[in-house]
Amino acid sequence: MKVDEFRVELEQGLGDVPLVDEPTWASVVRRGRRLRRVRRAAPVTVLGVLLVAAVGLAALAVGGDQSATVMTSDPPAAPPSTPVAPFATIPQIEGGAEAGLYLLADPPPQGLPLVLRAGPLDEGGESISGDGTARSQRWVLFDDTGRAPEAVFDLQWGASPSFVAEWSSTLEEEGAVAVGDFDGEYLVNLGALVWEEPSVGFVVLSSQQLNATQLVELADQLAVTEEGPSFEEAPAGFELVYDGDSSISLGGAVRRVAYGDGSRGFGLFLAEHSEYQPKMNLYFPEARLVDVRGTEAVLSPRAFVIAGGSLPGPVSYLVNPDWVLQWQEGDTLISATATGLSPDALVDFANTLERVDYATWESTAPS
Repeated sequence: MKVDEFRVELEQGLGDVPLVDEPTWASVVRRGRRLRRVRRAAPVTVLGVLLVAAVGLAALAVGGDQSATVMTSDPPAAPPSTPVAPFATIPQIEGGAEAGLYLLADPPPQGLPLVLRAGPLDEGGESISGDGTARSQRWVLFDDTGRAPEAVFDLQWGASPSFVAEWSSTLEEEGAVAVGDFDGEYLVNLGALVWEEPSVGFVVLSSQQLNATQLVELADQLAVTEEGPSFEEAPAGFELVYDGDSSISLGGAVRRVAYGDGSRGFGLFLAEHSEYQPKMNLYFPEARLVDVRGTEAVLSPRAFVIAGGSLPGPVSYLVNPDWVLQWQEGDTLISATATGLSPDALVDFANTLERVDYATWESTAPS
């Protein structure tokens, strides 16, 4: 199918099953049946990222007990999943603290004073454990500008037997329906197409924008080997933006900065060796790519995770930001947030950040 034709069908919808508007948990699997097996080599690229499937997760913090965790949305009740476990090896700054990346705004943005400057915090690191799937991919169809997603779908496979068993009773209430001659199930309430492959176990295709008929069309394009399902060609103009395992490290050696006036402000979080990828946030409505500090960043109204995103009481008014901007510089994941300020103001703030040396960082005191 050509990209233009796909976009027309995306707008119109296909089949009798409506488009799914609510966030979905893509790794929901149960019975399903074998679609087909194709005996061809289909290697899968490993980038070491987690598909945090369609749940408005709270940001996970690296910090002390007297801090508020940054929340990027009010999370709905999440399905059963493996609890978050401590990251065994705390990521450090290679070459020591003096070699790290330190950023400060000069002059202060929007006339807001510096109210927090902390870190590196080497005493803690965290990870996200998997949700029962072995592998995850996220695919995005961008608009004509190439900056904003028109549609997103997730592909996951290899769900563990314990995860499937945990959901066996729950799925009775999730509206599983047949889709034509497809040998599997579509979970209406979750926007997920589910079937089983002998070589890899359960396979799940899910989307907020695509309906059951469109997901079946994608499933028909998959070749499945013992290494997993793969597309021989990117489907209908989609771009693969994530491909990885179901567990990641959020990083460590966190540096935190905040500028604010008691009701509005900016937060800045830098985490070393984080495996979280900013393009994960293209899942959210209104998310888009922007240019920041000479690199590509993702601007979105929320994020699945802000690595190191904890804030002490005096700046707790910044814990629920209106906008999140995430990008990477070298081994450092950078998350900037805006509360009570516009997305353009957040991008401007990020572009005023200047690198400083460790001595300047340490000597810069909050107001």
